[in-house]
Amino acid sequence: MKSGLRRRAYLAGWRLTHPGPDRKCPACQISVSRFAPFGVAHRPDAQCPGCGSLERHRALWLYLRQRTDLLAGRLRVLAVAPDAYLERRGRELPWDYLSIDAEPGKAMRTMDLTRLDLPGSDRDLLICYHVLEHIPDDRAAMAEMRRVLRPDGQAIVQVPLSAEETDERFRDASPQVRAEHYGQPDHVRLYGRTDFVRRLEAAGLDAEEILVGDAFADQLEAAALMPDERFFVVRPSPTGLAA
Repeated sequence: MKSGLRRRAYLAGWRLTHPGPDRKCPACQISVSRFAPFGVAHRPDAQCPGCGSLERHRALWLYLRQRTDLLAGRLRVLAVAPDAYLERRGRELPWDYLSIDAEPGKAMRTMDLTRLDLPGSDRDLLICYHVLEHIPDDRAAMAEMRRVLRPDGQAIVQVPLSAEETDERFRDASPQVRAEHYGQPDHVRLYGRTDFVRRLEAAGLDAEEILVGDAFADQLEAAALMPDERFFVVRPSPTGLAA
């Protein structure tokens, strides 16, 4: 709690000391000369001092605002293991919002993505950022995503990607080995772009890859986005499961 209060005070001070028009946050619309640094490495120009959004959040709001009508109306939204920023904003929007996490106390309900305690065709939107790489049975998780999405619903999914094929060779290795090969000790794979899409398709999901640098080229600098960042817009396939 204290660290959160200190961070909010730091961001408030940053906003006062860095006025200017060079950066504009698409999530909260404030303008500053540059965004605040963030993370262990103090990544520069990363966090909006107005709402606390990071690069991935700003890309998400640009997508929602410019390409969908999902920010309006009381849509049924499921957020899987959301970070603090998404949890706060999700509750502020006029959504019928539910957050879940496999670890008790981290979200509104304790729930495993591979065994959702929700009826079928229950959600208009599912947000799943950096979750699937933690789940040993990711195919079961993808199948559950399809089951709970309405036929015209969609999921916005992001995972770490490298090369074209998924590497799961060290899934059962020690945390130290997984950290070396997959970036974090609690990651069980490193997805490849082509294979990740194939896994979604096998679960009956169609996937559209969004490259931030292409999709929001005119706002890369003002919103301080990461041009190489990618996320996937995933929808239930009208033809059902892949053969």
